[in-house]
Amino acid sequence: MSGPSSGKTKIKISGHNLAPLRNQISQRGPDGKLLVGKDGKPLKTKLWGRFVDPVTGKELAPATEVNPEDLTNDEALWETPNLPSGTKAVL
Repeated sequence: MSGPSSGKTKIKISGHNLAPLRNQISQRGPDGKLLVGKDGKPLKTKLWGRFVDPVTGKELAPATEVNPEDLTNDEALWETPNLPSGTKAVL
C-alpha cells in the first residue's frame, strides 16, 4: 500500500464476524450490559493498527487506536498515519 503524506485516510478492513472484537472493545457481557471495573468505570480493551515496512518489518509510525465507533460486526475503519508519499507498508 502507498499512502498519502498527510495521513488521516480511512482504510476499511472488511471481515466476517468482527463481533468478538467489537464486544471485547466495548467490554460487554453476553447479556449486552456494559462491564465495569472495581472503580465503577467501564472496562476498555483497545484495538490498534500500525504500518510496518514490508521487507524489514520495522514500524514506520507509532500504532494508533481504532475508534470503537468505527468498528462494526463486518468492518473496521482505521486512519493512516502521516508518512512520506509513496511509502510502501503493511497494515
